[in-house]
Amino acid sequence: MDVWKAASALVVCSAVVMGHVADAAMPVNSFARPVSNRLNQTGRVVTMPVVVSVDGSERGEVNLRIDHNDNVSVNVEELVGVVGDTLDETERNRLAAAGAEGGFVSLEVIRRAGFDVRFDQALLELSFAPAVEQRPVGEIDFGHQRRKQTGSAVPMLPAFASGYLNVYAGFDYVWGAAPLSRGGWGDGAVLNGRMELDSAVRIGGVVLENRALYGSALQADPCPLIVGCIYGQRAGFQRQLSRLIYDMPGEVTRVQLGDVDPMGVGVQGAPDLLGISAEKSYRKLAPATSITPVNQNVFRIDRPSTVEVIVNSAVLQSMRLQPGNYNVRDLPLMAGANHIELSITDDMGNNRVIATSAFFDANLLAPGLFEWGVALGAPSYFLNSARTYEFDLFMGTAFMRYGVSDELTLLGYAQSDAYVTTMGTQALRATPWGMLGTGLAASTGALGSGIAATLDFARVRVSGIFSDAESVIVSVKYQTPEFQTPGQFLTSSEQVLYSQLHYALRFDAAYTTQLYADTTATLAARLQLSDPNQLILGFNGWQDNRFGADLTLSRPITANAISSLTIGVSNETYLNTPILSASPAPELRVGLRLTVRPDEQTTIAAGYDTLNQQAIANVYRNTGQGIDRWDASVNVENRAGNNGSTVTAGAGYYGNRADVHLTHSAGMSGVAFTDFYGSSGNQRTSLRVGSAIAFVDDRVAVGAPIKGDAFALVHPHETIGDREVIVGSRDLVLAKSDSFGPAVLSGLPAYSQNSISVDVDDLPTGYSIGPGAYDTKAPYKGGYDIEVGSTYSVVAYGRLVNQNGTPLELAVGVVHPINNPRKRVPIFTNRSGKFAADGVAAGRWIIEIELDTGKVPYILDIPESVEGLHKAGTLRPSPEV
Repeated sequence: MDVWKAASALVVCSAVVMGHVADAAMPVNSFARPVSNRLNQTGRVVTMPVVVSVDGSERGEVNLRIDHNDNVSVNVEELVGVVGDTLDETERNRLAAAGAEGGFVSLEVIRRAGFDVRFDQALLELSFAPAVEQRPVGEIDFGHQRRKQTGSAVPMLPAFASGYLNVYAGFDYVWGAAPLSRGGWGDGAVLNGRMELDSAVRIGGVVLENRALYGSALQADPCPLIVGCIYGQRAGFQRQLSRLIYDMPGEVTRVQLGDVDPMGVGVQGAPDLLGISAEKSYRKLAPATSITPVNQNVFRIDRPSTVEVIVNSAVLQSMRLQPGNYNVRDLPLMAGANHIELSITDDMGNNRVIATSAFFDANLLAPGLFEWGVALGAPSYFLNSARTYEFDLFMGTAFMRYGVSDELTLLGYAQSDAYVTTMGTQALRATPWGMLGTGLAASTGALGSGIAATLDFARVRVSGIFSDAESVIVSVKYQTPEFQTPGQFLTSSEQVLYSQLHYALRFDAAYTTQLYADTTATLAARLQLSDPNQLILGFNGWQDNRFGADLTLSRPITANAISSLTIGVSNETYLNTPILSASPAPELRVGLRLTVRPDEQTTIAAGYDTLNQQAIANVYRNTGQGIDRWDASVNVENRAGNNGSTVTAGAGYYGNRADVHLTHSAGMSGVAFTDFYGSSGNQRTSLRVGSAIAFVDDRVAVGAPIKGDAFALVHPHETIGDREVIVGSRDLVLAKSDSFGPAVLSGLPAYSQNSISVDVDDLPTGYSIGPGAYDTKAPYKGGYDIEVGSTYSVVAYGRLVNQNGTPLELAVGVVHPINNPRKRVPIFTNRSGKFAADGVAAGRWIIEIELDTGKVPYILDIPESVEGLHKAGTLRPSPEV
């Protein structure tokens, strides 16, 4: 209630309650008529505004009418407007119907309709207390809370035109190889250069992406052990990717034209295509939208209560709730089983707990939601680092996922090229025992027709035999020899071929539980039944059945170290060569692994596995966060079966304008536990320097390589001069502007709320840089131009007085430039007439104060030399304005 209404109500109520008293000269114990207990003694109908409270909280105001018989009535339309949201729809309509004939309705009539409404004349308050059954179900939406963002004073808009070019340049030096005993290391060395280019340009809503490399004929990366590599390296310029992307966020749809990368589902392959694709993806274009089934827990409280929401033993929120029905929904659940508790303690101290369980999987869709994708084009792959197209294998692919219910999501897909057509379906269902997935696919083509079937079951973190956090995961896949998928004849994009077992049946299972003394046990089993009639596309290794079973025990041995022991039986070795002439016999397998974290920046790990006679050791350390951070690593690997070792060491620096990476790898043969004759193999040193050139409209900057889906250029206003602008915080500097130009901030998320914080060192006292934070919701590859500070960075303060010199007390008004009345800064004065105007600039300003007699103008002059604070002194009304 504002001051005027409060005063009016007080005057009216005084007349109503007290009535007419005798003249002041009359004796204090003598009245014109006796004091009455009646509410209205005026003899006429009185109307006055009163406060409406619900559950002890003020909700608003309504008009009450009190007739000469003390009957109290209320304007029902106003009452419904104030308390309507505390009633469910049916009860709200019933209350509104009480005043269907218009005007005021007696409180007694409203009470007979079942609504508890009372007038407290002492408090001048109308109390409304809906019953629990009359209240709506209160929604406590944790998903909304996670998506809710606190906005700053400056929400930013992306630029119309923006883009960047990432450049990674460097060289590879391959040292000559010779036995260590001869000391000839370095013979036949080769030096080659390499430049990788990655760019994105956004104009309006269209994004053009390109990726290419330029280099010599030396392959940058050596072929991994125990695989086959078919790549080479051609010298010169090699284009690797070009495509246009157009997003429609409102429809959650993305369209690509050029080198597209459709998503593969089910048993589909996912080869790159030269063509067109479209997909509806909430995960890409609306990541803040909850698309999984909404877990709901409805409960009722009859008294004011404190409710704690507990998920997996973690208290998510504690809240004070009034009586009513409530629905806790969209809780942040983990994959697998979740234990949910609602602990309710009322105002009398009584406590009760409501406990439920729920299985969750991120692949489930909420009922009625669907995602889809479709693509057409010529398959492509990399050959000798250049994009190569197979126009004779034109391919089409499509899928759709649909949420049937909270527990069931269905998937259908189809894919076809010149040789093979595949169609399939999958179902994912949340059962009382866990998540169950089933799939069936069929193919037909030049090699005949075949089928494939899959079965997956996951029961994660449930109460079991040994602990309250046990997991069971089972996966089964079966396929006939004739089953094929489109695109499987293509070279992989990595150009690496692994030894393949062409199985008819594949079975994997694992059971994990928590034992005593923080020990975790995992029992795993694997079985692959080979099928010699299957088409072989990789190395034709041994094709007998493979199997393995093992037990892994893991536990911390100190506060900073964890160890694991694996014991089992297996014939899953890949020793010596990808092409084995005979199947290895099963053998006892023992594996040891130790991981130590001596501090937060360092990780040390070592392990040995008898199955492949493989020993590994690695160390990783990083220092700092944000820019100017370093990391370094050393990795050592020895395979006795291959009679060789590899050592790789590297270091990286991540700066404000560039990243630098230096690595050296060395191979050595003749290294085993039983023998050592030491002959060096490939020795390679690589240096990479990465930087980016970015633009946003007409602003250009150089910075570290841009990663992520969007970026921003942050620069100081000219009034800040050459002072550094820090993006982030003092403890975590993400980028900064300096003498080399604006700060380049990358890693902004697309289609998600984000806040960019800024700060400036050594500002003049009182200088206003503005909000200090800027909100973004970037489109894909969007760019922002953020200017920190402004012309209006001065804080002016002083004292306003009247013409007679008395303080202008408790006045409000605005100040604006004399030639720009639209630029208005609000001000107010205290009881001494003192004021402060934040966000003004050099020049003549007009202060306009609103008084009952009209506007009173003052002149405020700010010199050009002022930075930060300006003391205006005492100002009097100006007749010049």
